Amino acid sequence: MFFDGLDGAGDLEHGFDDFGFGGFVDKGIEERVESGNARGDLLGLGADLRDGFGAVHGLEIVGDGAAAQVGGMPLRIVVTCGPSYEPIDEVRRITNFSTGKLGTQLSERLAAEGHRVQCLRGDMATWPAPAAPVEVIPFSTNDHLLTRLEALGERESVNAVLHAAALADFTVRRDSTARKLCSRSGEVTLTLVPATKLIGRLRGLFPKAKIVGWKYELDGKQEDVMARGGAQIAINQTDACILNGAAYGRGFGALLPDGKCEHLKGREALGDWLVGWL
Repeated sequence: MFFDGLDGAGDLEHGFDDFGFGGFVDKGIEERVESGNARGDLLGLGADLRDGFGAVHGLEIVGDGAAAQVGGMPLRIVVTCGPSYEPIDEVRRITNFSTGKLGTQLSERLAAEGHRVQCLRGDMATWPAPAAPVEVIPFSTNDHLLTRLEALGERESVNAVLHAAALADFTVRRDSTARKLCSRSGEVTLTLVPATKLIGRLRGLFPKAKIVGWKYELDGKQEDVMARGGAQIAINQTDACILNGAAYGRGFGALLPDGKCEHLKGREALGDWLVGWL
């Protein structure tokens, strides 16, 4: 629940004094803190006050060492970005063209809104890493990213996961024990096998989070991409899917489980949509 208008506890007290309700608010807050249910009761108090006396923002009541904040509470958001890679041998690898730019920009935008952002960034991302206060956690392969996600502490406290990383669809089957394939041996045939799909693991890892997947497609029409995005949501129990690529067309589509899709003109519009939706 959000109360807009007065900014911070200092402005809160000053604002109500202007209306002549300072004593009423102080007494009401004191009673609710002493009752042991400051957060729930204050929501009711804020709702009552909103009906005719302005609005409240960022109210924080501290009692017995615990804080209860009403409105504007920062979210904990996990963002994956950049490419993974899969090794051919110990000196060669396969990867993709992802730069990590979009995930980086979204991480910085969400951090600027006051949220706690943890960005898991592919080692081979070429776009500069997000600036502080974003926490950057590097990863290499699909399996390494899964390990990193599993290692995050208190995963049930994560409010949202934006899975924007361009992960490998295939890994290389190792048919040789050589640490480095010899380039003088002539033609080499690589066998690609499906790599670990992480999106299907996210709901189990983050049971309380809003989870957003991505569907980047080059072939087909926009309606085809929407159908694939809808299938991704249904199969993986995610909460939204961001559509883009040549098959979708210019910009992005924000697809929800009910089939509604909002067209977004570019990265900035996507950031605005996510900030509002989260």
